[in-house]
Amino acid sequence: MELTNCIVANSLGADTFLAGPNSTLNLIGKNLIESGMASAGVLTMDPILGELSKLGGTTPTYFLPSSSPVINAGVNAFAANLATDQRGVGFTRVTDGAVDLGAVEFAGDLPKSNVSILALSGNAGLRGKDRSIKHTDCNSN
Repeated sequence: MELTNCIVANSLGADTFLAGPNSTLNLIGKNLIESGMASAGVLTMDPILGELSKLGGTTPTYFLPSSSPVINAGVNAFAANLATDQRGVGFTRVTDGAVDLGAVEFAGDLPKSNVSILALSGNAGLRGKDRSIKHTDCNSN
């Protein structure tokens, strides 16, 4: 198995690799392996990934908050042939001079959603009962 500028973290099982007698693990550039695999070029910390979300492109991706240590932590030479991140056209692979670890480039923090309830109408007998509010996220695709 070869990992280049990758993140291995937040797994349901352990974030470790079990190597059989014929197995090899080739770590290229920098990688983040949360479980603490000691090796040159390996970060061993929480990647601080956000929620799996629709952030553009055809597949959901993990949002990178500005506090994530994977931002600008990769090695550009190993991303030289990649024009876009996982999301495709419109999402440049290298921004701010350095590639991020993982499949998606940090594009800034998402704006906060604000919900204001101006009035509740309907049956007054519903006081103290659960209600639901429909919210549309204008930032999703």
